[in-house]
Amino acid sequence: MKNITTSLFCLLFSVYCFGQCSHTFNMADSYGDGWNGATVNIIVNGVIALEGATITGGSSGSETFEAATGDTIELDWTNTGSWPSEISWTIDDGEGTQISSGNTSNTNGGTAFCPPPTTCSHTFNMADSYGDGWNGATVNIIVNGVIALEGATITGGSSGSETFEAATGDTIELDWTNTGSWPSEISWTIDDGEGTQISSGNTSNTNGGTAFCPTETSSGPSCTHTFNMADSYGDGWNGATVNII
Repeated sequence: MKNITTSLFCLLFSVYCFGQCSHTFNMADSYGDGWNGATVNIIVNGVIALEGATITGGSSGSETFEAATGDTIELDWTNTGSWPSEISWTIDDGEGTQISSGNTSNTNGGTAFCPPPTTCSHTFNMADSYGDGWNGATVNIIVNGVIALEGATITGGSSGSETFEAATGDTIELDWTNTGSWPSEISWTIDDGEGTQISSGNTSNTNGGTAFCPTETSSGPSCTHTFNMADSYGDGWNGATVNII
């Protein structure tokens, strides 16, 4: 029961403390002279996440605030300004999708949403010192309290490996459903998404470490780009050089 409670706490802590992302509050003024003194607070789960948002001039403006998936967003109009009829607004979630819109008479900001963290393959490496498999031993790999790999084992030989998905910061645990006939022969390691060993042990160990995935660019994993060079005269660049940053 203690292990289940601890796993649940870690899962909830991870979701609410690390699962936030930027949401965007977009403001518009139909006349184009700003909000004329109107100000609004953005409230997330009863707490001010953005205070005194306004447009001091012009027809539009935007500000960001942090919220996690499932959070309740509300607007608290502290001042509706001299010309509230000119005012409109929208809120975009962490994926850029509009989740609410309105004017100074509206206070419902919708429900926050963040894209799920990107997972990557982690590797569970199994070894048997005698070389005859795990003799019935099986283990589940648990990620944030949920089975990510079920019944991992070696049916024969001295080694084997299986992969499972996890995202950076996820908690990995081992649940030994059977330690087999010869548990003293068993050992294991876990490699993260970059191939670095993050944990190791035997059938008495259940701590699988903390998951890690290599950083990706904003548009996805890195890939090869080509820098094409040309010279109109055809005699090369005559000493010209450039660094790609």
